[in-house]
Amino acid sequence: MPFKKRLALLLEKGGSDYNLVVDYYKERNSIAHGGNFISPISMPSVISELKRLHRAVKA
Repeated sequence: MPFKKRLALLLEKGGSDYNLVVDYYKERNSIAHGGNFISPISMPSVISELKRLHRAVKA
């Protein structure tokens, strides 16, 4: 099952949290597959957001 379909099982498709994860996934794929990585990423911010999403999904 594709990532976005699995994500839609956890988060409302098109919602702000869904879109945030999709954006992170696009950046991850760009980095992993040798794309043009020019956007700065604040890892403390990413980690904080992922922890928040984890708590929300777990609840």
